[in-house]
Amino acid sequence: MHSLTQAQDSVPTRPAAPEYSEESLSPEASAALPSELSPAAAPSSEASEAVESPASSSAASASSAPATSAAAAQGELSSEEMELALLRLINREREDNGVFPLGLEDSMQWAARMRAPEVMVSLSHTRTDGTPYYTAFEEAGFVYAGKWHGENVASMYFPAGTCTAEEAAEKMFESLKSSSGHYQNMLSANFAQVGIGIFVQQEGDTVYISSAQVFSSL
Repeated sequence: MHSLTQAQDSVPTRPAAPEYSEESLSPEASAALPSELSPAAAPSSEASEAVESPASSSAASASSAPATSAAAAQGELSSEEMELALLRLINREREDNGVFPLGLEDSMQWAARMRAPEVMVSLSHTRTDGTPYYTAFEEAGFVYAGKWHGENVASMYFPAGTCTAEEAAEKMFESLKSSSGHYQNMLSANFAQVGIGIFVQQEGDTVYISSAQVFSSL
């Protein structure tokens, strides 16, 4: 049986306000307004969203970003294929709602792929070293000060051999979509760029997947 875990989410705050976050037993999301404040806390469970707050960015493609540390752990289930599938689903939803599609941004993709394995350890917008998620932007060379930025995190698991990358992406997308905070981040017109990281790990007959999606304005 397929099963999803929990998620976190929060809503945007004002530019000068301190970080803001909301947590819930199912998907969570957090967001903060543009400015140099530190974003909100992180999600937990299979789907979670995070903060919107201004940051600066450089646009590029994800092709040069580092591959997710765990390659497809289950047959043909590729982390990179799942990343692209999730991007397609998010952009299709945005277009269906009259919002322009998100473009993959190179350094944000690095940040998302750094965050994905951390989310496997802790489904939160707080990193395993105790710092907020947006410190991954700094490590990836993405300047976020002065721009809206946010994060969605999610995790899921299912029996090995029962899902393709596309199907796994659809399950994760539906979990994120069911959370108002995560969904708000996915559709926000404040965001124009995204980085999507997927981490895949198999233990015995079970495949575990964690994901971080980081968003930013131009």
